[in-house]
Formats: sequence, structure tokens, C-alpha cells
Amino acid sequence: KASDVIVLIDEHNRILVEMNRQDSCHLFEKNTTYAFSNILELNRRGDKRYYPKLTMISLDNMNKFHTDLPILCFKSRDEENHIENEMYTSYHLILANLVDDRYNKDIDEEIVKFSKLLKSKTIEELRENFKGDEEYMSGIEKVEDLIRDPNFAGAYDIEERRQRELEDFHETGYMEGEKNKQIEIAKSMLKDNVVIETISKYTRLSIEEIEKL
Repeated sequence: KASDVIVLIDEHNRILVEMNRQDSCHLFEKNTTYAFSNILELNRRGDKRYYPKLTMISLDNMNKFHTDLPILCFKSRDEENHIENEMYTSYHLILANLVDDRYNKDIDEEIVKFSKLLKSKTIEELRENFKGDEEYMSGIEKVEDLIRDPNFAGAYDIEERRQRELEDFHETGYMEGEKNKQIEIAKSMLKDNVVIETISKYTRLSIEEIEKL
């Protein structure tokens, strides 16, 4: 619904995949907020002895962090830069760097191949890049089938337009639903004794708003 792909490993473990094609001032915050809402969903029973684990993989198509590194890793850290817990890990795959031979020398070949798949512009380019690779050619044929499917063609464009409209709305303030979601995340983090400054960093709520909770 709100993520491009959710991989359910088991009852308490998920991988979220986000294909970020366009820059947005709220992109990083949006992805992080959605990740923490998934953690809350995974830990609905409120068992203090158990923490769920969620990994987010952001396929970054515009090098939001302006880096030469091919992969960035983020974890929840406190004010002294110590890792707070292992519940949440976020990987940013910088596609432009992963397909560039100057930066991808130490990266697993499969990650580089997958990045080249995502960076290809046309079916012809895909076929040329993956000629002889049965697994990828099978996927490319599936893409061709979807393009010809009248029930599917254009669906992503509609969703992308809807997302742009939402982002325009965000420029003038958060929607009430988003604010409520962040408040629920903040309440849960307070129960786990997470420091207020860290809660503020991840929910974008002010210190004063969190103190009132």
C-alpha cells in the first residue's frame, strides 16, 4: 500500500524495498516513519522481551546524499552515536554509483547486475545487457507482458502523480493522518525509554510535543 515491495520473512521480520525515483525534501523522513510504523505493527503484542527486526532497502536513483559510495547503511543511534538497537537497519543503494565501474569494484556482482536492470531505460537495452542470462531474461519477458496488460499499463504513472500531489500538500504541513501516525510511534518509543531527542529526530515532532505525551 505505502511501500513498493514488502518481503515477509516471518511473523516478526520484514524487508521493505523503496524505489525512490524523484527527490523530495520529505523522502528520508517518509521512509523512516513508514519503517517505524511497520516495526510497531510487527510488535503489536507489546512483548518487552522481544524486538522485531526490519530492514529497509532504498533504491536511490538520484544520489540524495551526494556521495561516491555505492551503498550507505543507517542504524538507530543515540546522541553519542552508539547503536541503540538492531530493530531497524536502512540500506541506500546508490544506483548511479553501483553501475559505475569506478565505484562498484568491491560490490557483489548480483547487486551490480540488479542495479543495471533498474537503470536501463528501454526493453531493447535490457535485452542487450542481459543476453544469455536466463533468469534476468525471464524477468524482462514478464516486464514486457505487464507493459502490454491494459489493466496494468499506466498504473505506476497514476500512483506517481498521486504521490507528487501528496508531496505538494506536505510542503504546507503534514496531513493529520501522518501526524497521528508519528504520535503513535513516539508513544511507543517513550514506553521503551528511548530518549526524547532521538524520538524527535525520527518522528519530526518537537521536543515540546513529545514532552506533552
